[in-house]
Amino acid sequence: MSTRDTLVRNTFWYGAVTAVGLISGLVMSVILARGLGPARMGDFSYLLWAFRTMTALATLGFALATTRYTADALGRGERDLAAGFLGFFLRRQLVSTTLVALALAPLILWLSPPGLVLPFLVLAVALFPATLEAIYAGAAYGSQRYDLTAQASTVKMVLQLTTAALALAVGADILGLVVGGTLATVASCAIQRRRARALYPAHGAAVPPDARAELRAYVVPLSVVVVLDMLVWDRSEVFFLRLHASSEEIAFYSLAFGLATRGMIVATVAAGPLLPTFATLHGRGAREELARVYRAAVRWVALVGAAIAAVGAALAPGVIALLYGAPYAPVGVLLGPMLGFALVGVLRNVGQAALRAGGDRRWALHGTWVSAALNVGAAAVLIPPYGVWGALVANGLAQIVASALTFTGVARREGCRLPVLDLARIAVAGIAAGLAARAVAGESAALPVLAAAGATGAIVFALAAVALGALRASDWRLAASFLRRAPRRPLLAGLGATAGALLIALYGPTVVALVRVWATDPHYSYGFLVPLFSGWLVWEARRRLPPRRPEVSAAGIALLVAGLAALVAGVGAGSLSLRAVSLPVVLAGLARLLVGRHAMAALAFPLAFLAFLAPLPAGTIPAISPHLQSLAAWSAGGALPAFGVPSVRDGLLIHIPGLTLEVTEACNGVRFLLAMTVLGTAFAWLTQPRLSRRLAVLGLAVAVAIVANLVRVAGTGVLAHYWGPDAAMGFFHVAYGKVVYLAMMVPFVVGVMALRPRSPGSRDAR
Repeated sequence: MSTRDTLVRNTFWYGAVTAVGLISGLVMSVILARGLGPARMGDFSYLLWAFRTMTALATLGFALATTRYTADALGRGERDLAAGFLGFFLRRQLVSTTLVALALAPLILWLSPPGLVLPFLVLAVALFPATLEAIYAGAAYGSQRYDLTAQASTVKMVLQLTTAALALAVGADILGLVVGGTLATVASCAIQRRRARALYPAHGAAVPPDARAELRAYVVPLSVVVVLDMLVWDRSEVFFLRLHASSEEIAFYSLAFGLATRGMIVATVAAGPLLPTFATLHGRGAREELARVYRAAVRWVALVGAAIAAVGAALAPGVIALLYGAPYAPVGVLLGPMLGFALVGVLRNVGQAALRAGGDRRWALHGTWVSAALNVGAAAVLIPPYGVWGALVANGLAQIVASALTFTGVARREGCRLPVLDLARIAVAGIAAGLAARAVAGESAALPVLAAAGATGAIVFALAAVALGALRASDWRLAASFLRRAPRRPLLAGLGATAGALLIALYGPTVVALVRVWATDPHYSYGFLVPLFSGWLVWEARRRLPPRRPEVSAAGIALLVAGLAALVAGVGAGSLSLRAVSLPVVLAGLARLLVGRHAMAALAFPLAFLAFLAPLPAGTIPAISPHLQSLAAWSAGGALPAFGVPSVRDGLLIHIPGLTLEVTEACNGVRFLLAMTVLGTAFAWLTQPRLSRRLAVLGLAVAVAIVANLVRVAGTGVLAHYWGPDAAMGFFHVAYGKVVYLAMMVPFVVGVMALRPRSPGSRDAR
């Protein structure tokens, strides 16, 4: 398998697990924030920060070193040595974790805040499965099997989410949350262990003495870097906030920090699998290919991350109000700048992967020392007077300095330079996207408005990136290459799930509004049947769908952009009709991208039929109703004398002996006309082979609907004349109308059968 194929496969699986992590983490944060409240959420955030600090102290650099050295050995074909490295680091990890746990136990009993002693002791025990799991995951990464870690991580996230919900439901508070999380980690560690051991020989070769010396020279500075990295990248400011601020402020800062990190998860996908890839290329001595992969990774991380940061910052206040409620409003203000700093951090990960793959010690160590000292010093000075804003500035300064030193080290050591001009173009596109999203969102916290604003920002970013040259044809080819090389079924499942989640977010409020209209407005009661009919057509067409991979398609992207633009316009104009009509357009774009051009031929009509979900634009029925009423009055006035009923028409009034009938808006026949239009379209597709015949069936349906209403109005006059006024109102009037409409279906069905081709054929043949 080529380097590109391996990187694509790893990126896909890394993306799969991070997508699950993004969703479960977001749901978890909402559950915890609303279930605990800001004060207890601050205490829990402090616990989590302390646990991550303990984990960093226990893990040191063993997990990263496992990935680096197993990948390097496997790249040279030395599987026994790779297994030896796994055992070597596993034993040392166990010793390190034991020492840290024993050292922390008395400190926990002495220094823990009241009420948090038991949770801290549970977390000390949880260090063992957490650190050992990191070693086994590192071994799987080193063997380029990201799919195995993805499966284990998914199980872990589901268990964590489930145990957290149960703990809050039974009132177990923070201790229950910690115990549940520990049990989930134990289960995940067991899965990772079994999967990782299957990849390596049972008995590895002994690590040579010269390699041990090189290991010490690599792992010791790496461990220092890992621990110091934790200070810069993992909310070390929480320690100072605990000393100088309230629990609520800790909750606000931690929640904003966590959301910013999750927001960058998609961008992290491009950086996550790079360490084993860079290590393999370094082992082969392929410096030029390493430089190409490095620059491409930086560009793609920046493209994805800038769009997320810009749009996320614009929508942050509304999203926080929607998900977490008014008590967490300060998070919305903090989240914007934190997303920017998080993007810088993800870009730095690309450089860190290149340095670690090459065995660098100097640049990583010095850069981390400087940034950690700056972070701690700035936090100590700024947090007491400025609280969370001082914490934000301290972390931002440290991240910027650390990233600058990392990129400088990569340029000097590996000869890999940043694509500065591309990054500038991407930044301009991000600013344009953020301004557009903010203009649409305003101060709203309504989901339809936020969804429309997000779609607007995404469209503006894509257009600006193309116009500025930040998004080029080579990027489309790379995306197409990714789709071709990624595992087909998991790719379709992952993209389908992602598309489904986005559709729910974008169109959930629209669907609710449509159901309300169908249930309350008799003009559109057929709406419930429209998605059922389209779904049946898709089910029937499934056997004709060729097996296709997702593909990059200009037509699909154009449909998607057009549909999202219509959605944005509909939200802005308050038009349910436009929002509903945009749905089949968006679905068509997604289908074109997911299943390809050939499969779209079978899906085109079912998707187009969904346009009937939409009610007519406001004002349409009042505009056409007078014309249909006049036609009905004119027709009835002329037909009644033929049945022996003297009549005089005066506008919409029909005078017959002893009674005056008024053709009101309820007599315009629009309800039956709309229903027959939908029914005629369905019959035309199911029964006719050619476009001309389909149009004829549709025309017949419209004609039958109009004639049926004319017959109904005239018949009402006949009934009123011969059987009295009661026959023209109430139950008898309604029942008579239903009978007329059902009777008029007979000529419609006869006409459809007459239009069918004489020779046998099927739509499949067409």
